[in-house]
Amino acid sequence: MEKQITEEIRLQSFCNNPNIIHLYGYFKDELHTYLILEYATDGTLFNYLHKRGGRLSERGTASSLKEGVYAVEWLHQNDIAHRDIKP
Repeated sequence: MEKQITEEIRLQSFCNNPNIIHLYGYFKDELHTYLILEYATDGTLFNYLHKRGGRLSERGTASSLKEGVYAVEWLHQNDIAHRDIKP
């Protein structure tokens, strides 16, 4: 488990893209590792959709999809596979 967390921190620290949540830092105690992440004002896409009755306008859908595609494209250009994409 420690190796997975270390790799996640390494990859997240590398990701400098406006469509990817920024990792500011991390710290550990005896039991846990804490990641200090950029604040997402609207929460997850799932929560954002839920607050809006489960729907976005066509323009909102296109914008969200475009941001997600740009993020995944950036990851792939940097030889990173996400492996857990969800709204």
